[in-house]
Amino acid sequence: MCPGSRRPIRGCLIMAAALLIHSESICAATPAAAPRQVRRIRSWTAPDHTRVVLDMSSRSAYTSRVLDNPHRIVIDIPSGSLASGVSDVEVNDGVIAGIRVNRLKSGAQIVLDLPQKSTFRDFALDPNKELPHRIVIDVDRILSEKEQEEKIEQVKTVTGSGDFVVIIDPGHGGSMPGTCSKNGIREKDIALEISRMIAREIDSNKGFRAVMTRDGDYDVGLGKRVGIARDFGGACVVSVHVNSMPPSKNSSKIRGSEVWFLDLEGARDENAETVAERENMIAEMGDEAEDLGDLAKFILTDMGRYQDMERSARLAEKIGSRLRGSGHIPFRSVKQDNFVVLRGLQRPSVLVEVAYLSNPRDAELITQENVQQEMASNIAAGIVDYLTENPPIENGKVSGQTITHVVSEGETLWGIARQYGLSVADILDLNGMNENSGLKSGQELKIIMRPEARQQQSDKR
Repeated sequence: MCPGSRRPIRGCLIMAAALLIHSESICAATPAAAPRQVRRIRSWTAPDHTRVVLDMSSRSAYTSRVLDNPHRIVIDIPSGSLASGVSDVEVNDGVIAGIRVNRLKSGAQIVLDLPQKSTFRDFALDPNKELPHRIVIDVDRILSEKEQEEKIEQVKTVTGSGDFVVIIDPGHGGSMPGTCSKNGIREKDIALEISRMIAREIDSNKGFRAVMTRDGDYDVGLGKRVGIARDFGGACVVSVHVNSMPPSKNSSKIRGSEVWFLDLEGARDENAETVAERENMIAEMGDEAEDLGDLAKFILTDMGRYQDMERSARLAEKIGSRLRGSGHIPFRSVKQDNFVVLRGLQRPSVLVEVAYLSNPRDAELITQENVQQEMASNIAAGIVDYLTENPPIENGKVSGQTITHVVSEGETLWGIARQYGLSVADILDLNGMNENSGLKSGQELKIIMRPEARQQQSDKR
């Protein structure tokens, strides 16, 4: 069955935080009287964990425990049963060796055999319009000391490069496939392909570097997406999605791309509520338990994010102006709403809906490589346009690679600022100077080297 839209999240930001915290305790709820049957077992392997999902016939009470010699995680479902097609699953991804099913007199039992001891989380999810009740088990990948060092070094390499780091976030993934067209086109697949293309385009620009929140078909919790943007020092975040409208008289006629940025007050567009409802899936994602506290804090701190909102609006306009030139999929507009995926990022961030899968023409076009590349090139160009004109601000200052400029005879602050694409105020602030400070030949000035200035300097050589 093709999964579709999600349950809406309503209310103020504080209520959203409460929903996040509440989702941790769903599995403790009283089970329904319907039979507790495991109907399907699915798994996805991510870089840092493996997710196992048990599709259930109803909300089901369960217990989880860890056993050693050999290492395994046991999920017991009292009075539960296994559907006829449910059998053992071989995984062998380094995190889980395999999944065994046991039919016991007391109920159903699922055993995750592990090659080594590991930590895990489990939680239950209520159904949405397409997906049933689920029990989810996330087993962490235990990194060796060498792998941990390599991961830290990767972050250092990116953050110390002096490049503008762009976080590209392919929507959904793994057990969260997103919306789906009538002929089976899945949002998560399209979002990943276009995101990869955007990343390649970003990397082709000198002074820019792309980091993706996922580069495969696996789940990435909202907290981890936020963490990636924070750890890699993202100058901005662009989340890539594919749109859809619920069936109605004219829903299949709506088509085109849209760019959204955060609105803390609510919907500004007649169909904004529908689009936001589809994307706001955090309550059913059962976001990893250790992330919930931080996520709640991030959401509450959004109340002071108006500067980021203003910069997000500029980013949205730059991407939108490029998408207006697309020859295949028309651009609709730049819009606002309170998207969960944009909350807590604390940096300029937008959500791009590249097409409507509910529209037959859009659904056909967005699977074509040339159309995907056109959309990716325009999105990347808009990002570069924005960062070139609006370099990141850290602690109230423009950020970038710091170099030393030696003042030549006759140079002025205004001329130096123009050379590097900065303002005179930027140079004065960085060097502890004031408006009355003079320049001397041979004087050394600290300069924040913006990407376009670096390109100009390179072209002169």
